Amino acid sequence: MIYSLHFFAIFISLICMCLCIRANTGVHLRYLGGLFLLVSITEFLQFVVPRQLEASSFLLVVPDTMRLVIPVAVVGYVRASLGFQNHLYSKWLLIPAFLHLKVFSYLYAAGEVSVSDFSDGAFQMSASVAVGLFSAFLGLFLFQFLSKKYARLSHSVNPTTSIWLKSVVGFLLFQSVMVLSGVGIRYFWGETSAQFKIYELFGQISLLIWCLGMIFLMIKSPFVLEEFVPKVHVSYWEEHTVSPETRIENQNHNEQISSKKEMPADIRIKYVEKIREELELNELFLDSKLTLGSLAKKINISPHQLSYIINSEWKMNFNEFVNSYRINKAQTLLKDIDYQSATIFAIGIDSGFNSESSFYTAFKKATGHSPKRYREALKLTSEL
Repeated sequence: MIYSLHFFAIFISLICMCLCIRANTGVHLRYLGGLFLLVSITEFLQFVVPRQLEASSFLLVVPDTMRLVIPVAVVGYVRASLGFQNHLYSKWLLIPAFLHLKVFSYLYAAGEVSVSDFSDGAFQMSASVAVGLFSAFLGLFLFQFLSKKYARLSHSVNPTTSIWLKSVVGFLLFQSVMVLSGVGIRYFWGETSAQFKIYELFGQISLLIWCLGMIFLMIKSPFVLEEFVPKVHVSYWEEHTVSPETRIENQNHNEQISSKKEMPADIRIKYVEKIREELELNELFLDSKLTLGSLAKKINISPHQLSYIINSEWKMNFNEFVNSYRINKAQTLLKDIDYQSATIFAIGIDSGFNSESSFYTAFKKATGHSPKRYREALKLTSEL
């Protein structure tokens, strides 16, 4: 049963990662997708690495190393989703994982650690304690960070968003409790005891419930995957690229738009015109790396507000909205005589798509035909 739960947890984690990749609403999802990837790798290595083979003993250090990287991914995600930069945080917080590998490499080369050290040895025990304390420290730090900085926004923040962020941060505290509990059980009863089997079963079931909860929130409330930049926070890009006068104007607008229901019609119309200008006149949709955050930055509005305007005005999410412009561009290019010899892939790239597969999927969803069939139909029509 433990083995089945291991594989199921890996499968669910990979699904969560794919949902993050599919959403593609900003750099923050790279951290979140990385979190789910790290969870799946940790579970996979912990399950498949044969502990009885000394030739594979070096791989036994990887799960704890991954557990030291997981808190870094969580911190990066929370900060990026709230509009902060993570360059220094990412570098400094990776030091524990680097030291863990460095110390193990030295001891392994010197013959100071063996396979038995990964069950009840001093190295494994100390490494697990370090993982637990590191996760607990960053988990408590993030909870304090969220409550201290954004408590005043509880009236304007969607409750689901708050639950989502707390669930992601809560994973660190869950990891801390489980790792430290495992150390205690191994120390007093050993890995072959019934207590340890119950501990493993409880850990796998809890991880599975958490992953399923994440999928449920992603599907039911996809807006939780969008960047959330609070109104009282001046993000890094705004502080360094937007003039003080513009920031004051934006702050006044944001105060008027404290919630979705309170957005005045004249302000919404103003931003709708800006969105159309950037996409129709400046053709920002041709940039395959265009995200909700980068477009919001361009028109001086928060990603949260931009998403609301697009949903309410065009009844589409951000990706569908941008792809509609790209598909119109592709249809124009498919009719263009100068593009008659161009490949479907080239037309997709010139229309703003980043791959042939994404172009095919979006085009067929919008028109009911693949780009190739659409081009063939145009040729038949012209011949008639």
